[in-house]
Amino acid sequence: MFKWVKKAARGSVGWAGNVFGYRMVVGGAHYIGDLCKALLLPGQRLPDETFEEALHRLNLTQEDVEKKRTDFLLQALLYFVCFLCVSGYVFYLFEQGAWYASSVSIGIGLIFLLRAYRAHFWAFQIKHRKLGCTFAQWFKGRIDDEEASL
Repeated sequence: MFKWVKKAARGSVGWAGNVFGYRMVVGGAHYIGDLCKALLLPGQRLPDETFEEALHRLNLTQEDVEKKRTDFLLQALLYFVCFLCVSGYVFYLFEQGAWYASSVSIGIGLIFLLRAYRAHFWAFQIKHRKLGCTFAQWFKGRIDDEEASL
C-alpha cells in the first residue's frame, strides 16, 4: 500500500541532492579531509642522497646547476620585494583603519616571505652542494666542517 510513498521519497531525495548540491558538499568535505591528512600526517622519508648523486640521477650539468641557483636567487629577490610592497600596503591600511583588509594583507605578505625563504634556501643548498641543510645552517649562512662531515 505504501510502495508509492517509498518511490516518491527516493525520487525526492535524489532531486533534493541535486538542487541543494548535497553531492558537491560531501565531495568538498572529503577533499578537505584528504587535504588535512596530507598536510598533518608525516610522509614517507626519502632516502638520503648526496648532491652529486642527485645531479647524476637528474642528468644535470654544472652549468644547469648554476643557472638554477641564479634563478632561485632572482625568485627570492622578487618574492622579497613583493613582501616589502605588501608590508607598505599593510601600514597604509592600518593608518586608514581597514583592520580586516590589513589582516588579509598580512597573510599575503607572509606567503611572499615564506616563498622568498624557500627559494633562497634552495639556492643555499646548491651553493654549498649539500642536500638536507637545516634552518640553523641557512640562518648562519655557512655549513661548519664538522656538520658537513656528518
